[in-house]
Amino acid sequence: MGRGREPERMCIVCRRKAGQSAFVRIATARSEASAPLLIDARPRSLGRGAYICRRAECWSSDILVRGLERALRASFGQLELTQIEEFARAFAAEAVRGESA
Repeated sequence: MGRGREPERMCIVCRRKAGQSAFVRIATARSEASAPLLIDARPRSLGRGAYICRRAECWSSDILVRGLERALRASFGQLELTQIEEFARAFAAEAVRGESA
């Protein structure tokens, strides 16, 4: 059987649908009590994951944290919130550089 179409995913912030490669996946291993968040650039990590557009608006949105908590079925402490803010700053800056190129 040949390769099919690319899986379609939806951004947890803006609800835009597109192919999986158009998104960044943030994942967490649910088996651990304090599972770290990780950016899964090529979606291969096990555990719950959430997809976010590569657009700066989605990474700078206030909806991002609430969307991640809902999608990952977790509530975040200060450490995770700081980690999410760092991810968001890095990807927003990358998206802005990509738009200006």
